[in-house]
Amino acid sequence: MATVVGYLFSDVFFILIVVRRSRILSVSLKEIRVPARHIGQILGIGIPAAIVNLTQSVSVVLVNQFLLPFGNDKIAAMGIVLKVSMIALLLLTGFAFGGQPLFGYYFGAGDKKRLLELFRFCMRFISILAVGLTVVILLLAPVLMRCFMDNDSIVADGALMLRWQVVTMLFVGVVLLMTIVFQSMGKVVGSFILSISRQGVVFLIVLAVAYSTAGYMGIVVSQAIADILTAGIAVILFRKQLYPVFH
Repeated sequence: MATVVGYLFSDVFFILIVVRRSRILSVSLKEIRVPARHIGQILGIGIPAAIVNLTQSVSVVLVNQFLLPFGNDKIAAMGIVLKVSMIALLLLTGFAFGGQPLFGYYFGAGDKKRLLELFRFCMRFISILAVGLTVVILLLAPVLMRCFMDNDSIVADGALMLRWQVVTMLFVGVVLLMTIVFQSMGKVVGSFILSISRQGVVFLIVLAVAYSTAGYMGIVVSQAIADILTAGIAVILFRKQLYPVFH
C-alpha cells in the first residue's frame, strides 16, 4: 500500500509542477497528439529501457533457481548481495543519466568539441566513482552483509558473492555511460544491444556455461564475466557507430 500511495503522490506532485510552472510542457488532452516521426524515437529509447528492467527480473529468478541445489542460505545471501550491489549500481546509473540532456543537446547542435569534452569528463567521473565504490565494498563486504543478516554462514557466503558482484564495477560504469550516449544520439541499435546484454543475453549465456563447468563458483563469477564481455561489446559498438561522430 505504501508503494502505491508513494507513486500516486509522486504523480500528483509532478503534474502540479508542470501545470503551475512549466511554460512549455502541458498535460492538456488536446495536445496529446505525437507526430509519427517522434514515435519511432520514443520507442527506440523506451523499449530498451523496459527490456533492462525485464531482464533484471528474469536474471534474478534464474540465479535463484541455479542456487537452489546449494541450499537456502546461498539464496538468502544472494538476495542481500543483489540489494547492496544495486545501491552502487543506482549511484552509477544516476550520474550516467546526468549527462544525457547535454549529450543530446551538443549532438543536435553539431558541437563536436563540447561533445567530446563532455564524454571524456563523464568517462573519467564514472570510472573514478566506480573504482571508489568497488574499493569500499570490497573492504566492507562482511560488514555490509551483517547489516542485513546476523548469520555467520550467510555473511561469509554473501561477502564472497558481493565482492565478485562489484569487482567489475568499472566495466559496468563504462557500459552504462555508453548506453546513455547511444540513447542520447538516437542510435537505437547500439542502445538496444547494450540494454539486452549485461543482465540479459550475455549474462544468461555466461550463467549457463559457468554453472555447467564450475558449479557454484560459476554462478558467483558469472556476473563479473558478463560485465567484461558487455564492456567489450560496448567498445566495439562505440568504434563502429559513435567514433566518427566525435571526430
